[in-house]
Formats: sequence, C-alpha cells, structure tokens
Amino acid sequence: MSSYEDKIWLDAKRKLDGICQDASDARADLSNALILTHFKSTLSIVEGLLSARGIDYKSYSPLDFSALCFRGHDTGSPSVWIGLASHFQARSSAPSSARMEQSRPALRVLVAEHHPLASRDEAVLDAARSLACDAQVIHYTSLTDPLLNHFGGERIRGLMTQMGMEEQECISSPVINRAIRNAQEKIQKQVQREMQTTSPEEWFRFNLPPRNRPL
Repeated sequence: MSSYEDKIWLDAKRKLDGICQDASDARADLSNALILTHFKSTLSIVEGLLSARGIDYKSYSPLDFSALCFRGHDTGSPSVWIGLASHFQARSSAPSSARMEQSRPALRVLVAEHHPLASRDEAVLDAARSLACDAQVIHYTSLTDPLLNHFGGERIRGLMTQMGMEEQECISSPVINRAIRNAQEKIQKQVQREMQTTSPEEWFRFNLPPRNRPL
C-alpha cells in the first residue's frame, strides 16, 4: 500500500460530495476506484448519489478482487466499484509477492466511514496491503458522523469553524485522527459481543447503550 489519508469534513453532505469527486478524479487519472462502506444504509446513500451524478459504477463482490489492480488502459476504461467493506476484507491474504510495477497507484480505496471498532478499519488496510498493486486508501469522516457525535463532534466543529475552515473544505488533522482512534479503542473495550446492524446509528443503539458509553 503506497499511502493512507484521512479526509475530514464539517458535515455529511460535503463528505459525500468529496467521495463522488474523488471517484471521478480517479477515473480521469486512469485509476480504478473502490468505494467501501461498513454499513448497508451508507451503501444505499452513496449508490443513490453516484446514480444522481451520472457516475457509472459496478457492485463489488469478492470475485472482483483480482481485477482491482488493472488500470483503465489495460481494460478499456477505469472502473468504479462500490460495496461493503466486509466483502473486500473477505479476500484479504498475505501480501502478494508478484506485485505490479506501476508509477502511481492503480487503485484508490475510498472508505466512506470509520467503523466504531478499530479492528474493522484495520481489516480494510490489511486487505489493501494484500493487493498485487499499490493502493491509495482514503477514509472519509464528517463531524456529524455518529462516531464523532458521541465523542465531541460539535466541539470539534466549533473549533474548526473558529480556525476559519470553510464549509466546502476538508482537512487532514492528526489531532482529529487521534481522537477517532482513541474513541474506537474505548468502544472496543466496551463491546464484548457485537450485534450486526445495517446503520451506524443502530450500531450505537444496540451495541453501546448510553449507560455503557465511554467518556
């Protein structure tokens, strides 16, 4: 894996706009794009937005894993896939010894949300490392995401606004990255047996009721 980046937006709408723009930019650069979500509700939202923007995409399945590294000029045109992170992780294995030599990443992995459990994010990174090519992995976060809402999102939003951050801008902040990681680690210690849900809001409701939420 060649690089990792976290993009943080003030609100969910701007975050989703950024995902669509980055998927379009990847195609213009003859790179494939793989958009991943941890929850089915987020998947439906992003699919609807891609369709509204006229961005062609394919539904990702584990059978597509080996095709991710082939550039647009190899296959006719670059592709945009979208699917659940769990399906991408299903093909994770030891790093490939026969790596493709390419001047820049052939694949951009756009992860539309952080999972409340750090281990789920790590599994995405492990799967990206096992690809036969370098991939640029980007996590997208908004300060209104459920994970941030439970851990000071409004306070951080006020701070970013005071610093002059514009609504349409995104930032990469080590401070916020650490806050996200710390929140995930606290949650990981609290959740003994995870209940699978279709949305992040439901995840917090069923897996981390208020009396169990870490401070």
